[in-house]
Amino acid sequence: LAANTPSVGAGTWGIVSGSGGSFTNINSPTTTFSGIAGESYQLQWTISNAPCGSSSDDVVVTFHKMPPMANAGPDQTGAAMCGLTTTQLEGNIPAYGYGVWNHVSGSNPVFENIWSPTTQFTGEPGETYVLQYLTYNDPCGPYGDYVTITFEQNPTTANAGPDQLNITENFTNLAANEPATGTGIWQIISGTNGNILSVEDNTSPFTGTQGETYTLAWNITNDCGTSTDTVIISFGCQPPVVTLGNDTSICGFSTTIEVQVSGGVSPYTYQWSNSSSTDSVCNINISGNHVVTVTDNTGCSATDTIMIVLNPIPYPFVTGAQSFCEGGSTILSTQPFSSYEWQDGSATQSITITDPGTY
Repeated sequence: LAANTPSVGAGTWGIVSGSGGSFTNINSPTTTFSGIAGESYQLQWTISNAPCGSSSDDVVVTFHKMPPMANAGPDQTGAAMCGLTTTQLEGNIPAYGYGVWNHVSGSNPVFENIWSPTTQFTGEPGETYVLQYLTYNDPCGPYGDYVTITFEQNPTTANAGPDQLNITENFTNLAANEPATGTGIWQIISGTNGNILSVEDNTSPFTGTQGETYTLAWNITNDCGTSTDTVIISFGCQPPVVTLGNDTSICGFSTTIEVQVSGGVSPYTYQWSNSSSTDSVCNINISGNHVVTVTDNTGCSATDTIMIVLNPIPYPFVTGAQSFCEGGSTILSTQPFSSYEWQDGSATQSITITDPGTY
């Protein structure tokens, strides 16, 4: 304390108001006074010189509490923040004093209410913010704590670039898009002996084997997920296997044939020599050689030929007398064909009939 020293008389300290306070020496004008944090005391310094009376003066001593420790809450990052631009902060509510938010880093921050420990905070997509939460108990403080807020963006949509088909060399440069958000990495889905020089380079050199077709995937990934696109790379030509089957001869004016295709890269296109059909199935109504050309998705093609003979169906008609006298006979005949079979088993062009009936 800082009372005056009496030139006449003796001084004494007393507590007028406030609880839990104590003096080291109540008669010392500069004694040490102890109290309770948060408590305010009215103290009185009295100088007495009996029998002449006394003189008193009061002083107020306040022991202010330090503010509560600040807790800005957990960092808000990762998958839970994907696609968001607004979040609720999680600062602790002081039991006394007050808290206030402060922006440390990150562009265009918006607090709904900087005085609210749980205020809404808005920022830019893909931006990371460092915020500071401060607690005060005037005139004491502040205590501070920091929190990181990241408004995660979905990864850039992957584009693996155009297909590269029938490359004459055994190498090429890939042509995927560069991620604005996320990290890109190449992956070989199919094909043997392929090599990506740098899997994280969107335009990495790629080597393969002549006659081999590769499917590569360009994956762009971040905490919010993965975007994938594929590209086909073929070195040289690896044509499909085309099969029409064996040559055939049938009775009738038309037939249908279907080509079987394997290998190459689907989908396939079809071109028939004697038809306008562009499907795998063709209707044949002309005898002769029929050729189909099948082209796969890389531009490689193969052909097959089949001989089909369409034999017209015979239409016989029977001639001869349709009646004769009892004991007599008649001769029934038909046109010339390569073979015959009557219902009685006869195998000739004409038969002699002696019994009535249907022939």
